[in-house]
Amino acid sequence: MYRTLALIGALLFGIVGCGTGNGPTPTSSPSDSGFWTTPHPAADSVQIENRIRQIDVCALIPRETLNSLGSVRTVGDTNLSTCDAQLGSAEDYKGTDVQWSDVFSTRPIAVPKGTQQTVGAVTYTYQADRDGLPAAQFAQLVQRTCTATARFVSGAALMMFVDTPLGTEPCPVAQRLLPDAMRAWTAEPKQGASPATAHSVLLGADPCAIQTRLGVPATQSVHNPWECDFRYHNQDVILRYEYRQQNSLTSDATAIPDGPHTIYRATPAPDQDGYWGYNSPVGPAIEPQAPSDFTGPYLPNVYVSSKSDTVSQDVIRQAISQFH
Repeated sequence: MYRTLALIGALLFGIVGCGTGNGPTPTSSPSDSGFWTTPHPAADSVQIENRIRQIDVCALIPRETLNSLGSVRTVGDTNLSTCDAQLGSAEDYKGTDVQWSDVFSTRPIAVPKGTQQTVGAVTYTYQADRDGLPAAQFAQLVQRTCTATARFVSGAALMMFVDTPLGTEPCPVAQRLLPDAMRAWTAEPKQGASPATAHSVLLGADPCAIQTRLGVPATQSVHNPWECDFRYHNQDVILRYEYRQQNSLTSDATAIPDGPHTIYRATPAPDQDGYWGYNSPVGPAIEPQAPSDFTGPYLPNVYVSSKSDTVSQDVIRQAISQFH
């Protein structure tokens, strides 16, 4: 999950520099007449993010489609915006892993190298590991990797990460899956449409709804429909809805009871620039814990961070009160 978040951030805020390339061109694109395939002014950003939150990301690539690439071992959401499928061999680095996430970007998504193609209202980018690595480093890889994106002119986008065994090319997997996924997107499958999607109180919830409760001006995140960034009592605040593994919330944290919830307060580390982070699970685990997984099951979680301990605690108490 954290690899996904890091790559999303890097791609959304990088510098556009893709080549045009000669990769396979999708044979058709989503209709250019719909909401997603129409350019929107900045004022529509809130509406776009609200509609993204209602889409079941796992439903964009059905299990039957994945089975055409290899036997599906597991498929499910690892975060509110992300679905992950494991195909083929369970042996390390011998199977195929496909992970896709829905995001919103007000500017074209960047990859430093690779190929880019525009078909109708969608721009596709593909970057294989060999595109950005010196030959000596490429020779040391234990698996192949492709980072791919498909972005509507509206700014809504799907990001995909594909890992395949050595001796294979990973980007053709993304090239096969992304066009159909974007056509499925225009149908807006609702949360819960896929049997692979876990049910939780956070599905479809707007993290920026807290702004009304706090009495602060409405804003929205520029890249993550499940995050809200705003000013409160002269502090920059980040509020995010997410799935987090249990031990990552409780390790080295102080537990603070708050009605039916427990808040976990993490003391800022030296490299966190004084930010006070708070976490609070707001529902039961979304999946059973694997016997060998010492990090614990994934929990629906509210995360709040600011440079003021008082502000962070105030915001998270009010945020979790929405989930009694």
